[in-house]
Amino acid sequence: AGIRKAGNLQNIVLGKSGDFFVTGYYNGNIKIGTFTSKGFLDAQAYIIARMDDKGKLLWADHIPCSDNATGLALNQDQDGNIFVAGSFTGKMEEFHSGSSGDLFLMRYTPTGERIWFQRGRIDTIPGATGLIYSVGFSKKGQREFLRVVEYTPGYNGYGLFTDDKAVVFNGLFQNTMVPASATLALNTVAEFNY
Repeated sequence: AGIRKAGNLQNIVLGKSGDFFVTGYYNGNIKIGTFTSKGFLDAQAYIIARMDDKGKLLWADHIPCSDNATGLALNQDQDGNIFVAGSFTGKMEEFHSGSSGDLFLMRYTPTGERIWFQRGRIDTIPGATGLIYSVGFSKKGQREFLRVVEYTPGYNGYGLFTDDKAVVFNGLFQNTMVPASATLALNTVAEFNY
């Protein structure tokens, strides 16, 4: 089995030394270099991996989920830390998603140590179909805000963004819990007034 993309443009991020990071999901069992993990054939399992410039695995991480979990976007900050946003349904470590699913955000060091893992709590938004949401966290993993606005045609600020103070994920609710894999834009989080 290999890593499958979630259908958007931030699943692969080029690192500072020619290496690269990839996130997405797999079904069943996976083996990449020395990393192995067992999943279910009928469920998506979240994964992140770092490869060197020749494609050799440097590290990988997976968090088991009772249902589906998919890595949607990656971003690397100026210190080399990696941030991952994804969606999940069911239980993922100590977090339970609501019936419509939820967003997760994680921070890793360049060497693969997980610093924090948080949920966005977007499952608390009633009647969410057709809404754009924005979830902001401090670099230490404290959720700072959850904002919702009505969908605006032509908006292209979806994705995961970092600056020296914060990490922000912008997504779109559709008829499913997975945020839209629409056009992603690389911009700054400065507009969120930190």
